[in-house]
Amino acid sequence: MGDADNAVKQPTNRRGRGFGTPFKPGQSGNPNGRPRKEKSVAEILRRIGKEPSEKDDAVEGASRLEYVLRKTYADAEDGNAHSRDFIVDRTEGKPTEDKTIRMDNTIDSMLQNASDEDLDAAIIAMEDASSDVDDSTAG
Repeated sequence: MGDADNAVKQPTNRRGRGFGTPFKPGQSGNPNGRPRKEKSVAEILRRIGKEPSEKDDAVEGASRLEYVLRKTYADAEDGNAHSRDFIVDRTEGKPTEDKTIRMDNTIDSMLQNASDEDLDAAIIAMEDASSDVDDSTAG
């Protein structure tokens, strides 16, 4: 028997790797770090909106966002419906729609209003359809 037979076998996980830290001290498993997240359009627009406006007719010290919003108010005052709706939607919130569906033609009301001949014809049609299904599944 050699020294290999006397060696204590280290426990491993289901992938056959040893438990604990798989890297040597001072060694990272991701040396370059997590990749930087790309900036979204909204983040870029917010950053640009904070910059000072360069327009000649801008209020002293106004940001680009403030300049655009002041122009939107002016356009709304001049009758621009889109600007008006934009301002109202942002300040008052969009109106909610009533999406109630009324079903006046329920099965109960249809059965109450049906004639005896209509009901007899519906029963015969359902029996015929049921026998067609039974015939197709039997073979």
